[in-house]
Amino acid sequence: MQVTCIKCWDADALVKLHLDGSQVFECEGCDEKFECADVRGMIEVAKKWAAVLKWVEAAPVEEEAALS
Repeated sequence: MQVTCIKCWDADALVKLHLDGSQVFECEGCDEKFECADVRGMIEVAKKWAAVLKWVEAAPVEEEAALS
């Protein structure tokens, strides 16, 4: 499964899982290492951003002519 690196956000970089039981991921693009807890933290931050985006996108938008 191809995933995007949570450190460099390169969708094309290969993210490897160390198979030694350490649950460490390593990105071949940026050489950064991260763990499951790092991914979980990123998911929590993304959930908060998703809520903000939902709120922003639901807000009424003034027509451009009214702003001039």
